[in-house]
Amino acid sequence: MLLNKNKMTEIVKNYNFSNLSKLIGKSKKARQLVDEAEKLFLRYGLEKVSVEEICQAAKVSKMTFYRYFQNKIHLFLFIINRIMDQAEKKYYQIMGQEVSYQEKARQIVQMKIKISQDFSYQMLQDYLNSPRPEIRNFIHQKTQNYFHLFLQDLQKAQKRGEIRENIKPEFILFIINRLADFVADEDLLQLYSSPKELTEEWINFFFFGILCPNPVNSSRDQKSKAPEASPNPRLSQPKNKTSLGKNRKQINLPKQ
Repeated sequence: MLLNKNKMTEIVKNYNFSNLSKLIGKSKKARQLVDEAEKLFLRYGLEKVSVEEICQAAKVSKMTFYRYFQNKIHLFLFIINRIMDQAEKKYYQIMGQEVSYQEKARQIVQMKIKISQDFSYQMLQDYLNSPRPEIRNFIHQKTQNYFHLFLQDLQKAQKRGEIRENIKPEFILFIINRLADFVADEDLLQLYSSPKELTEEWINFFFFGILCPNPVNSSRDQKSKAPEASPNPRLSQPKNKTSLGKNRKQINLPKQ
């Protein structure tokens, strides 16, 4: 399906990914192109992948590529936008559940971890620290939209009493957004048997600090818990006050 060059340029400039998604949805080759490009970007990042490599992996011509995308940056942003839109839909599904805000926040944290784990280190660098102004501006705009959305939900939960009053919702959001840094830290990961165990530790620390018992039972906790044997079975048995009282009534004292 050929696109008019002027129309294509307008879509590129305005980042009208909604219309572009509809156009791509009508073409099997275009969908294949996007899917293969996403795999390459997630693994190698933006800078190390060329248009030629994308076309070769997708088994399409460069002419097909340029029917839909001006360059690989446009394709990269389209894929980032798609990933973020999918995350937004998942976010609304989580927030629509009839569960406590604590459970909703736990699921949101796990969702963020899952997304960050799909990104290679190079992809995260190209995504978060890109020198290209068009990428920085686009990501800044998208993240600001999600920032305000999540912040509003935090403020609502605080008004309902589900979050303590003496903490700033902005601070909570800042900490959650730094989660990917913890998961990607190799030195920290070495202390745990798996990323999942580190995730559980982070969630428990985030919600309950160091003073309260952890509600998320990790495999490490379950292995360490064993029934405690009583040193003296007789001493461990509780006294039955009721039967003791009855025995007292049955005692007949001698008359003097």
